[in-house]
Amino acid sequence: MTGAVAFAFLVGTVATVNPCGFVLLPAYFTRRFEADAMAAAGKITTIANALKIGAITTAGVLIVLGLVGGAVSLGLLWLTNAMPWAGFAIGIVLTIAGLMVLAGKHIGLSLPSPRSTGIGAGGAGGAGGDFVYGLGYGIVSLSCTLPIFLSVTGVTLTGSPVAAALNFIAYALGMGTILTAISVAAALTRNGFSDSLKKFLPYVNRTGGALLFLAGLYVSFRWGDALFAVDLPGGSMLAAGEFLSGDLRSWLGGKAGRLVAAAVMALLIAASVWVFLIHRKKSGQ
Repeated sequence: MTGAVAFAFLVGTVATVNPCGFVLLPAYFTRRFEADAMAAAGKITTIANALKIGAITTAGVLIVLGLVGGAVSLGLLWLTNAMPWAGFAIGIVLTIAGLMVLAGKHIGLSLPSPRSTGIGAGGAGGAGGDFVYGLGYGIVSLSCTLPIFLSVTGVTLTGSPVAAALNFIAYALGMGTILTAISVAAALTRNGFSDSLKKFLPYVNRTGGALLFLAGLYVSFRWGDALFAVDLPGGSMLAAGEFLSGDLRSWLGGKAGRLVAAAVMALLIAASVWVFLIHRKKSGQ
């Protein structure tokens, strides 16, 4: 069972750079970078906030995985045909959202922010935006990886429910590890910016909008080409995306990638424990 759980975790990390969802990762990094740029905080608070935001985004992905996996296990197999349409719809939404951000509009949703719990600031758009981002990322990713997800987690098999649950958790943790690492990397990068570079921060939001627009365009073209069987423009963009995604998956699935993923997971756990202990110590003073 241990080997199956470890394999599910590995597949989860590799699945983050699937051909449909990997284009959303740069936009997510930029979003987190811009959000942290609006909140002046110390390093401990910065890391705590990034960990919490990564967990919120991962929760969005988890809900999508859980709902789809549970529905398929109950016999709702029509979802396997509906996922490409869902991916196409999300692509359209992301394209429109990117255009709105480029036009100077602010897109934000509100959930209880980390500040309300005593840990840092929620950043631009609030935690709700990151949760919804996780929902969208999960849907887009599953539109490409649903058969792999079902087979690895054992949802479609008549095996042990406990084994299936453990595999599901490991798969989700694999995806969450990469997403949370991106959140932390964005926060630390922003925190380490020199004063001479901070004058470029006002342009970060527009850059995120451009990346979001391109990601939505990519996802829309990818599924539009497949669903409608028409020769849409942008074939070279899709080919380049497939090539880059394949390289990333090969690296993450290799020995070096497996070691890095395991190390990142260990560091995130250690950082979470460290932040928790410090916060608890401060609360007790």
